[in-house]
Amino acid sequence: MAAGSARQVWIDVWPVVGTVLEASSGYDRGLHTCVRDCRVRLRYRNVGHATAQIFEAEAVGGVNAVALGLNATRTHDAGLGVHRGGHEVNLRVGRGVDSHVPPGGASDRGLSHTPGVPVTPGVPVTLVLRGNFDEVRVPLAIPPEPADPRR
Repeated sequence: MAAGSARQVWIDVWPVVGTVLEASSGYDRGLHTCVRDCRVRLRYRNVGHATAQIFEAEAVGGVNAVALGLNATRTHDAGLGVHRGGHEVNLRVGRGVDSHVPPGGASDRGLSHTPGVPVTPGVPVTLVLRGNFDEVRVPLAIPPEPADPRR
């Protein structure tokens, strides 16, 4: 078996039984010390019986609307040098979060965003999380831009 094929098999057969990830989003109106506005919250938890691994995060409906980083695993590579996680699609570079979520584990994370950039009115930004669990889609709680008083 070629090394490339072996790597793909290792990724594809990673256990998915008993892994359930739940996620939601909210908007925190409090003050933050982020470099950019990070009041959009991503809350997720593993309600399953096996460790969840977030392999990929993708923003749909708003390219680069938020920043999020996933840390790739540095262990359990079956000797093939394959690391899971660390795949972000349509997201700005953000501080990495651990992509492992043990059973009962949870996270409440702020996502940096620039208000109004590039959110289209009426089109929600959805974060899609993929891994060894059923795909999770989370509409992000990005508030609409205030009306322009000059209009």
